[in-house]
Amino acid sequence: MRGLRLNTRRFASPLCPVLAALLWHPADGQSEQQPVTVTAEVRAAYQAFQQYREPLFFAISTDGQAFGFNFCPTPRPCRRATARANAIRLCERNSGGTPCQVYADARRVLWTGPPVLGLEGDTGEAAPN
Repeated sequence: MRGLRLNTRRFASPLCPVLAALLWHPADGQSEQQPVTVTAEVRAAYQAFQQYREPLFFAISTDGQAFGFNFCPTPRPCRRATARANAIRLCERNSGGTPCQVYADARRVLWTGPPVLGLEGDTGEAAPN
């Protein structure tokens, strides 16, 4: 394959959340996915994220302990192409190595992992810090 160059940075970032979702599976003997209970800090950050005029992406760690988000600070169009990867990157920087995935795109929930307790529309309580 001499002379063939593939820009892996261009393809890896958008695929990371997809690959994480595809590779995640319950532990042996479990038939259902265990819920993710977010901390009070993550819940407060999500509520603050929703208050921005133009929220972009909100990511949470798969253990509910970390988050990352971004928003458009001005009324002009923002670069959404990199915003998703940036939210995941911020979350993973704060998670100590635990994988993160996007929970919401603006105010629309996209989470495809196990049920999340402690955020809007759930039936559980956030875990104490």
